[in-house]
Formats: sequence, structure tokens, C-alpha cells
Amino acid sequence: LGLGLAIVRRILDILNHPIAVTSELGIGTDVVITLPLSTEQPIDMPSAADTNDTLNAFNGLQIMIVDNEIEIVKAMQALLESWGSQCVTYSSTESALATIDSEYKPDVIITDYRMPGKHNGRSMIMAFRKVWPNIPALVVTGDTSGEVVEELRANQLDYLRKPVKPAQLRIILLRMLKRYTQTQR
Repeated sequence: LGLGLAIVRRILDILNHPIAVTSELGIGTDVVITLPLSTEQPIDMPSAADTNDTLNAFNGLQIMIVDNEIEIVKAMQALLESWGSQCVTYSSTESALATIDSEYKPDVIITDYRMPGKHNGRSMIMAFRKVWPNIPALVVTGDTSGEVVEELRANQLDYLRKPVKPAQLRIILLRMLKRYTQTQR
């Protein structure tokens, strides 16, 4: 642990786990810690098929990104495309909403909450959901106020706070897609 053997010995004494140390000059040191066997049942590891499904979940996924900060859009697009997704980006909610009547329908929408103009991220998603009910949508926000969180929860919207970590984004998108798939059955 890098804490020193005396501290390790005290921790193991508290946990009732015996430790034995033997050392031979020029040969090395053996440290043996005795642990009780677990009574827990082993958990099933994901199969290769499950792992491949998770790895491939983003292949060909059509993602709409809406944010007025171009650097954020570029970074998000690069990340999602590295996962196999295809991204269409917009720098305003109005330009994104103009696609409702087009042939394009995203599989997922990711938008910033604070957007200039008539619509914020939440109201834009609600407008899309009038046409495409239950479309998976994620709001990204730097706003930490309770009011914004309550507004998003009241509208049953998933959200992440900035700065967004790739692992968090991947997990929440996988959950959203799974939930969406289950509602479509």
C-alpha cells in the first residue's frame, strides 16, 4: 500500500486477516495475507456477444448535437464518431428544429441547455418529441441550479453536468438506448 508494514499489519489485525512475512537476504521477501473464502455467489461475466453489443452499440448511430460553442461541438463530434456514430451538428436550436420536416431523423439528440434564441435545450427537445415521441435525448448543462435540474426531471430528460467525461457520456447513452429499445417492443 506504500504505507509501511506496521500500518498494513494494524489494518489487517483490525480486519482479522493474518499476515506473514519472510525474507532472505539476496533472494527476496514473501508476504502472505490470509483471507477468508467468500460466501457470495460468483457473478456471471458478460459473454463475448454482450461485450460486442456494447462495443458496437454506437456503430452507425445517428446523433444530433446542438451547442452554440463550436469547440464543444467539434470535441463531442470527434468523440462520438470515434465510437462509430454519425453526427449532424447545429449551433442553434432554430437550425436544429428546421430539420423536423426533412428526411433526417436522429437516433439520439444531445443538446446544451443554455442556448441563445427562443428555445433552450429542454424546449427544443420537447418540440422534437411532439413529432418523434420518446426520442432519446440528453441535455448537457453547466448550470448547477436546482431549478434547472427540477425542470429536466419534470420533463423526464436525462442530463449531464459540464464538463462531460467520455465514460459518463457512454454509460448514459447506453442506458438511454436500452430504455428506448425496451419501450419500442
